[in-house]
Amino acid sequence: MGYAGETIRAQDALDVKSVNCITNAMLAAFCAWDGGQLVTDEVLDYITASPASLGNVSGCGTQHDNHGNLLGNNMSGTVQTGGRCPNLIDINATFDAGDALPVPNSPLNVHNYHYPDLGNSTADKSWVVSAPGRVSLATTKQTDLVRLNPDDEPWVDLAGNLSEAALDMNNGAFKGLFAMKYRGIGYGSARSDLNTTLIKGETVLRIQRPEAKGAYTGGRCMRFK
Repeated sequence: MGYAGETIRAQDALDVKSVNCITNAMLAAFCAWDGGQLVTDEVLDYITASPASLGNVSGCGTQHDNHGNLLGNNMSGTVQTGGRCPNLIDINATFDAGDALPVPNSPLNVHNYHYPDLGNSTADKSWVVSAPGRVSLATTKQTDLVRLNPDDEPWVDLAGNLSEAALDMNNGAFKGLFAMKYRGIGYGSARSDLNTTLIKGETVLRIQRPEAKGAYTGGRCMRFK
């Protein structure tokens, strides 16, 4: 149901959305079934020229966010422009999944995409997730595109829309863990303490687990030539 009680035909309005809320293990299994594998953090970082030290911190390439500072509406320690990745203001991303933090009407929660228009409903946030490449290729200003070289075919939606689930690697060897890369809808919510700090008695972060999933995270497959 829509914001005003109207019926929304799910197949017409929602099936085109980028896949999300799939467990890390299921994404990896699907990519294997499809003849490839889930993309690795090392490949993503090579494409975006991101340092390995970025890890699971939100950002892309030379851009990075200080989650604790942003919660206090403090932009220090945060770089949101420059490098191979598009600027944060141009992509489909918000800091808070509910649009409430860090302060009301924060510029960190500007929506560059919304369909279907549910009147800024907070009960169902599917309207903020775009179809693959929609923000980049269906506008006059191409935004969320990353190229290694100027004439290359672009990688679409790497910096935003959804965070990227990836295999966590060490010099090409799978560590048995998963990673969450870059930004997307609710990129600050995705890095809450529950996700990025160890829960008492645990030795693996929640976002690294095979059963982890979130509406803010998607995935993509890759094949070797």
